[in-house]
Amino acid sequence: MDIILCILVAVCVIVILQLAFKWKKKRMMSKLMARHMKTGLFTLNEYEEYARRRLAKHKFDYFTDGAGNQSTQKENKTVFDRYRLRQRVLSDFKEPDLSTTLLGQTVTMPIGISPVLRKEWACSQGDLCSARAAGTHGICDIVPIFSESSMEEISDANPNGLKWLQVYICKDKEKLKSLVKRSEASGYKALVITVDCHWKRFVHSDWKNMVFKYLMRTKQGNFDGDTFIKAYSQNVAERASWNDIKEIVQMTTLPIVLKGILTADDARLAVKCGAKAIIVSNHGGRMMESLPPALEALPEIVEAVGDEVEVYMDSGVRSGTDTIKALALGAKACFIGRPILYGLVYKGEEGVNQVISLLKEDLERVMQCTGSGCVGDINPSILKRRQGNDNRK
Repeated sequence: MDIILCILVAVCVIVILQLAFKWKKKRMMSKLMARHMKTGLFTLNEYEEYARRRLAKHKFDYFTDGAGNQSTQKENKTVFDRYRLRQRVLSDFKEPDLSTTLLGQTVTMPIGISPVLRKEWACSQGDLCSARAAGTHGICDIVPIFSESSMEEISDANPNGLKWLQVYICKDKEKLKSLVKRSEASGYKALVITVDCHWKRFVHSDWKNMVFKYLMRTKQGNFDGDTFIKAYSQNVAERASWNDIKEIVQMTTLPIVLKGILTADDARLAVKCGAKAIIVSNHGGRMMESLPPALEALPEIVEAVGDEVEVYMDSGVRSGTDTIKALALGAKACFIGRPILYGLVYKGEEGVNQVISLLKEDLERVMQCTGSGCVGDINPSILKRRQGNDNRK
């Protein structure tokens, strides 16, 4: 009888312990899920899929599609898979230091926001939401000249953050000069000139969706409320030369950054004309098919300019892993565009905060994995060129 009683007690104890373990495990999983639910989705792909379901087709296609057969846009993403990371262990540091400087200004991480348009299509006051999120995270925000909000309103939304103004070479140099003076008065610290826009792009979905009729209704904050079509056609020069860059350098004391450089030859000309930085970019694949992906063009440009100017990159960056690969190949920072739009669609300013946080957390993990205690430690030795097929399976 005593033996049976002992067996019953032992069974009860085992059952109780198993139930307690399951309860504790379930509680831990609930806390983990609750934490992630508070901070948003798990991957940038999920934010993109959310935007796909949420947005009208003409808006989503305008945000996502590339020019022609979209080969440039597609390769912008797959090119990162040509490189593997080299893991380093026992590096003896707890948290990596992500901070760096851009043209002498300190930022919290080597990730910034590209000058993407139509943020108002993603959410109400999208320009201001994006600006506030950039300020919250202490990263660089490149503000597009064709924003729906004015450059002054955007500056007021992010008064202490690092802001650069993106512009185009204008038909009327006096008009451009007035925009530059406004940016100086509003606290912008650099002028980013987009130089890869002086030919007609062809995006199939723009014509299928007749997106131009929607652009004719979009008001521009920096051009007295003119529509985008009117403001762009009246102001952006159809032809441009390196002499235009020299003239703009003389207009302002702000450092000049040229966005859209893909060859060593153009990089050297940029330095010669007075640029202080270059953004290696193919416009996110939106201007022309069959161009090299930005990451592929990066090493050639870094080698060509050496330490004469700072080199950044955009086009295709979707993770901290992508970022560290670009930094290892010589970029000082990376800029992202489309993921910001997806974050705005998801939850406005909070959605952008979540996207930036995902990128930051991913970059921290990858730096720990590669033994990179700070941004300055990132170099080509952390990469290994992948052998065989470069395409993503």
